[in-house]
Amino acid sequence: MSNDIVIRNGEEEKFRKDQKKYADALKRLLKTEKELEKERARLDSRFEKLVSACQPVLDEIFSLQVEIVKLLEASVDEEKSIGLQRDYYYKISELAANVLRSPHSLSHEECLSLSASIENAKAKIDEINKTLKEDEKKKLNLSSEDQLAIVMEILEEAEMACAMHGIHVDFSDADLTMHPQDFEDWIRVKVKAAFQEKESDEKGESRQYEEFFQKPEKEKVTATPELSALYKKLVKLIHPDRERDEKVRALKEEAMKKLTVAYEKRDLMELLRLESEWAKTSESVDFTADPKEIKNHIGLLLKKIKSLKIAKSSLIHDSKYFKLRYIGVTYYGVYDATPKEILKSLEDQKATVNELLRMLSNPKSRKRALKMM
Repeated sequence: MSNDIVIRNGEEEKFRKDQKKYADALKRLLKTEKELEKERARLDSRFEKLVSACQPVLDEIFSLQVEIVKLLEASVDEEKSIGLQRDYYYKISELAANVLRSPHSLSHEECLSLSASIENAKAKIDEINKTLKEDEKKKLNLSSEDQLAIVMEILEEAEMACAMHGIHVDFSDADLTMHPQDFEDWIRVKVKAAFQEKESDEKGESRQYEEFFQKPEKEKVTATPELSALYKKLVKLIHPDRERDEKVRALKEEAMKKLTVAYEKRDLMELLRLESEWAKTSESVDFTADPKEIKNHIGLLLKKIKSLKIAKSSLIHDSKYFKLRYIGVTYYGVYDATPKEILKSLEDQKATVNELLRMLSNPKSRKRALKMM
């Protein structure tokens, strides 16, 4: 069967080029759809292999990291320096959070325990920071003029840093009589909030962009007179009631179902495809088209091809493949690493975590291990 639109209005010569473009566009559409499905099948296969091969090793790594968290919590009080204790709590909070963010297989109780470790570590860090700050304030005895000069310098540096990153922060409510360390903390909170707001906006735009391309919708059009006319012509051509050949009748019954669904969804692409498949099987139906109609069809086909190509390139960002992306980037540095490559990297990571656990268990090598984390 030909992919050409059948034109029987005596102007075949005039439409020849557009017919060829239309046929080529339909072929490209079919090819692009097959490429998208092939990419989806490839990612599905890689995902299944990744889970079966790598998840057991990942679970071992996460279990070792949970042991490290417990070991750090048990040994933190052995350190006399509160600065070093703060380092312990930073590591506890960071490691526990990383485990919870990962595609782990921990029990609910283990997750609750890690969450409690994070909250406790944060509270301890705040407590230690407050103690250190008070100690520093006692050591720092400034005159009011020196204090104001330092505060103004901090404010100027903060304004310059914000300007360099394109962040607007309103410092009009600044209290210039504050102690420099208190003022610096106040500045840090203001700037951090502004940066987080900007990152949130950027992530929101990125998420909208990804969601748009993750789920490319079918081209849908309203039931225009042209669409209705095309549907009626296809019904006359495809309807199986008058077909005597049983094999052809079965094909037409299946095609009729597709036609009904396509028209209900206002899916012009599917209607055009059915037209191209069945147009030359009957000489009793007069299919006509004018130049504008053909060019419009070509434009819609090209638009669909473009959206499918975008869908293919962004398929890896689908939420279904989160684990594939996370493990690939975290343990190999790229989204689309093969399970074999990732497994080798995981085995190396497991050996490193085992060595860290061994060093942390020994008080003599604990400080060195802490620096390695």
